[in-house]
Amino acid sequence: TTTQTTTTTTITTTAAAAAATRHK
Repeated sequence: TTTQTTTTTTITTTAAAAAATRHK
């Protein structure tokens, strides 16, 4: 569903941001 896709995208984006912050 759209809600499920949005949630997955949010989780992925948050994880990517966290990884980028950690990489710095």
